Amino acid sequence: MKSKKWKELASELILKTPFFKFFRKDFRRPDGVVIKDYYLMEKPDSVHIIAFTKDKKIVLIKHYRPGLGDISIELPAGSVGSNETPESAALRELFEETGYFAGNLSEISDFSQDTSRFVGVSCHLFLAWDLQKFESRISLQEDQEIEIIEVTPSEAIEMVRKRQIKDLPTIAGILLSRLFYLPLSVRFVRVSLVSSLKGENDEKG
Repeated sequence: MKSKKWKELASELILKTPFFKFFRKDFRRPDGVVIKDYYLMEKPDSVHIIAFTKDKKIVLIKHYRPGLGDISIELPAGSVGSNETPESAALRELFEETGYFAGNLSEISDFSQDTSRFVGVSCHLFLAWDLQKFESRISLQEDQEIEIIEVTPSEAIEMVRKRQIKDLPTIAGILLSRLFYLPLSVRFVRVSLVSSLKGENDEKG
């Protein structure tokens, strides 16, 4: 049977905070059944950055997460501001949390962490490379104590395999980076090789 959309019958804002809105809604399914008191959360989009250093290591951060009740290993990430694009938010969050500025940035995916309870929330996944490191990152909020670690792609995969990483966008980013960064790296090597050979031929000419 072909899936069909539900019809929204009623919506009530239950709670509004600086970080999210909480709604109670009623729906009617295509078969006529009414679903009452369905709770949904609305919050800003987020960005998650897989940043590769010049020696091809992935930049990760470790910090305490109250929801997890433990130290979490994650990609640099944050919310998209009301006057920001996902691209500008990704550049800002990467710099704020790690002190790295990305010379190149490319969005490789967007997805929802919970399609049943989040309203239109997208997690934008970016690949960043040609990083430039500054002396120190800018001041962070009081609740953000961050330790920066840099690991090889193989080490990151092993951390996922051993369940040392609990954050879903980070797991997705590490796995997807294998699909996107390797072809990207090969392309850059080819371009550099062609440029080098062209330079040698120009000198001989």
